[in-house]
Amino acid sequence: MSTVVNIRSSKKRKLCTPHVLPCKIIHDGPANVARFFKPTTRVKSNHAQVFFRGRQFIGQSVHVPDGFTGIVVPSKPIAVTDPDDSHNSQPGDEYDEQLHEWSDQARFDCFVVWDHDHLPDDADPHLESVREWISFATTLHS
Repeated sequence: MSTVVNIRSSKKRKLCTPHVLPCKIIHDGPANVARFFKPTTRVKSNHAQVFFRGRQFIGQSVHVPDGFTGIVVPSKPIAVTDPDDSHNSQPGDEYDEQLHEWSDQARFDCFVVWDHDHLPDDADPHLESVREWISFATTLHS
């Protein structure tokens, strides 16, 4: 099975601030985040704090490095039928190739990484994956 990816770029990308939470939310769709997730910034310690469903999260803002642009790119699977297999396929059969349409919906200059009860440190897996991705992209485009 292979995957074909079609990335469509939107001309009007709104600016957003993504939040990386230390929990799994089992929901795939729109959410009224602004109503339920209202972080406050502590001026003395330069970090954000929020209580989400009774749990304290402390967040660290991470800026996207110069020369990079953060984009939000959700994937939408599209069913494809095999045009070369008309004699063996039934109406509605799906081809074993998957097409995913990716369309950039927003851009960001920084994002917030959250952890339970303390600031995320350098060993945080989300921060580590961002560093790896930036290193990979730098190598790829050099």
